[in-house]
Amino acid sequence: LKISLVEGKVLVSNANKNLKEFNLKPHQQYVYNISKTESKVRNFNELKEIGWKDNKFIFDNEPLENVLVKLERAFGVQLELDFPRKKQYKIKANFNNESFWAIIESIKYLTELDYKVVSNGHGLEKVIFQKRQY
Repeated sequence: LKISLVEGKVLVSNANKNLKEFNLKPHQQYVYNISKTESKVRNFNELKEIGWKDNKFIFDNEPLENVLVKLERAFGVQLELDFPRKKQYKIKANFNNESFWAIIESIKYLTELDYKVVSNGHGLEKVIFQKRQY
């Protein structure tokens, strides 16, 4: 769980009182690790965390799976990985006002994967990345 504050002030607490309260200031991020039940506050890169709302994406050696989740949310198109060893791919790229297809083509180029497009009767349903067939 992450809470990122750009401006203003926010008090982060929980009803059970088993976690420490934090007063977030601008450019701070509250991070809660569910599996370890621990939390911390850190500074964050605003463009990297919330740039998607302005069609700006910064990926700094981020796992491809995470990249696709962020792009799914931003563009409303389902993106899948259909091959073993998915975790081997990391993306290092910045996209500033790029189209959905320009980003998809960049990922294809960076990873040397192929993709197929699945459409339904109303348009694009999903894009599936898969190993390139030589």
